[in-house]
Amino acid sequence: MEKDYRTALGKFWQTVRHLRKEADSFITQAEVTEGDHTPQAPKVYSRVLERRVRPLVEPRIQEEQCGFCPSHGALDQLYTLHRVLEGSWEFAQPVHMCFVDLEKAFDWVPRGILWEVLWEYGVHGPLLRAVRSLCDRSRSLVRIASCKSDLFPVHVGLRKGCPLSPVLFIAFMDRISRRSQGLEGVQFGDHRISSLLFADVVLLAPSSQDLQHTLGRFAAECEVAGMRVSTSKSEAMVLNWKKVDCTLQVGGTFLPLVEEFKYLGVLFTSEGRKALDLPVNLRSYSHLWS
Repeated sequence: MEKDYRTALGKFWQTVRHLRKEADSFITQAEVTEGDHTPQAPKVYSRVLERRVRPLVEPRIQEEQCGFCPSHGALDQLYTLHRVLEGSWEFAQPVHMCFVDLEKAFDWVPRGILWEVLWEYGVHGPLLRAVRSLCDRSRSLVRIASCKSDLFPVHVGLRKGCPLSPVLFIAFMDRISRRSQGLEGVQFGDHRISSLLFADVVLLAPSSQDLQHTLGRFAAECEVAGMRVSTSKSEAMVLNWKKVDCTLQVGGTFLPLVEEFKYLGVLFTSEGRKALDLPVNLRSYSHLWS
């Protein structure tokens, strides 16, 4: 049994080395048209690696992260946010929220930091080298109509359309979230919730001061990791019986305070109107993420 296992393992890594040697023949084209142009052979290779990386990484991901996780999804985030806002509204406890958008998140992931994250999350040895092989030799060209640019190396960002990219991204964002966590957050039963992670990030706090501290730490960790908060797309909102001010800033730029925000296709308001109707309409919203 042990001999068969070693033989199979050896054949697997021989296949990995063979595919790595062929990696230079595959070129990703960044076009001014929509669509997935990733060649099929690297996709198959990426899928094999994804099925080996995910079991190592996913158990370490926080519950707040529901993006690209098979066991969680958008409905989990919507239901959690709804219950938090519903309970706060019922007991007249204000909730200060910041809907954070990151600038070109997939495109700006620094690969050097990504390799450090994967090591921390249990991806070591030949598997880590195999993952790196997909990115270290990445080259791109830009094609507009019949005109093509020269090939150029790509040193940042994740491969769009690659089956491996989602699990790499959630691990990368999970470390940022962990390092920026503090004592702030809203109490929900026995839990204290300070953030919800999906395509965008929602930060939660009981006061504007606490929310500013949370946002400041998150923005600082993003900067350290090579990411940047988009101040033009990030917004603040307060759920309260009466209107209150919530002044937030990132890098000296103030974020707009809004009375409603559409999160994952569902409109939440500062008066809780849409949030209170959410459980009745969950089935009608499910098609948005299926």
